[in-house]
Amino acid sequence: HGVSLRRVDHKAGKLLRITLLSREGRIEEVEISGDFFTQPFAGHLEELERALIGTRVDPEAIESVVSGWERTYQVKLIGIGRADLVSTIVEAETGPGLPPS
Repeated sequence: HGVSLRRVDHKAGKLLRITLLSREGRIEEVEISGDFFTQPFAGHLEELERALIGTRVDPEAIESVVSGWERTYQVKLIGIGRADLVSTIVEAETGPGLPPS
């Protein structure tokens, strides 16, 4: 594993871009962006990014953090699904992603 810094773009109705810094299979830093929306709109993505720090890059672990974030902040993702978010974060560590520009 070691250290990995990658960016992945995923088109799921709307664009989802994940920039991920991981070390030894755990998230050190993640940036979630794109042209999708959250409802309510006000900046809850930062809370999700913070909550993901230290999480194993594993679908079940990420799913648990995302669903907890949705419940805590009463957030709905619009233009992408939770599964898109989870799989794109995993792909950013395991797939051929692009180095961040």
